[in-house]
Amino acid sequence: MTNVLFVYLGSIHLSPIADALFLDLLEKVNLRDKVEVDSAATRSWYSTRLNYP
Repeated sequence: MTNVLFVYLGSIHLSPIADALFLDLLEKVNLRDKVEVDSAATRSWYSTRLNYP
């Protein structure tokens, strides 16, 4: 099994979005059962801001 980890510096929204889009792509090419996908952020810099960049 192949593992893919999407890591972003601080966005709490972008890494899960990348995760979901990649999972959708894997489904379309019938590789979902061969790849483990996860996402993470190194910091939560934007978690207290009202307007995300």
